Amino acid sequence: CELDVHADEHVEEKQDAEEGVNAQQQADADKLAFSRQFTLASVVIFLLLYPTLITKCLLIVKCDAIDYGPPSTAYPPGGVRNVLYSDRSIDCDDPTHKKYVSAALVAGLGYGIGIPLFISLYIMYLRRTRGVEIALSTLSFYTAGYDPQYWWWEGVILTRKLAIVSISVFVTSGGVQLYIAMWFLSFALMGHLQAHPFQHPMLHNMETLSLSVIGMTLNLALLFPFTKDSPALFLTLAIVVLSLNLFAIGSILFFMMRELKVMFGAIIDKHSDRIKN
Repeated sequence: CELDVHADEHVEEKQDAEEGVNAQQQADADKLAFSRQFTLASVVIFLLLYPTLITKCLLIVKCDAIDYGPPSTAYPPGGVRNVLYSDRSIDCDDPTHKKYVSAALVAGLGYGIGIPLFISLYIMYLRRTRGVEIALSTLSFYTAGYDPQYWWWEGVILTRKLAIVSISVFVTSGGVQLYIAMWFLSFALMGHLQAHPFQHPMLHNMETLSLSVIGMTLNLALLFPFTKDSPALFLTLAIVVLSLNLFAIGSILFFMMRELKVMFGAIIDKHSDRIKN
């Protein structure tokens, strides 16, 4: 009888230990799932706000020199004043505004560079500790659509957005802005064609078309100063630019609709086969 009692106690202890291990494993799995969901939600929010935040931050730096006429004691005072581009009532030479400029530069550039860098480093950490599959699936919003070896390409695109916004803010001459942006996007297009980072041909074609049309639009924009004395030439050039961009938008919509048609067709065929079986 004593042997039976000890055997039963041993079985109960073993069952309790197994239940404890299972409970711990479940708790670890729940923590991992929550961590993945929280991280994915944070990345989605950061990426959605990315263009707006860096634009708003860097626009605090952009100022214009405006000539208000001969200096006078009347209000508003005359002379040349350095005012904020987005709000003409703010004097850029004011010491208070200069403090905001420093904070805006730190926030804009820190956010613009820090977010892609942080996400890339976090994915590298997950790849090393959890494996490639978990790393890419945890941040699928950031890595989906790219070849596994180019999982970091979204960071290149975000950096490109930051560069374009920086050009529009820090380069004051409109003509110089066009030249710099045109050459920058030309190199971006060459890098895209060389790397071929997307898995799906449709995504590759859409990105190629977008970069090509933007580059051609910038090239055509350089011709507008030469149409000052010819309204007909100005109108023709405007129609060409508009048609080019409408063609790009229509082509992208066509690519998307065609892909959706194929996807829904596959789903319908799959369900039809299940019903027949």
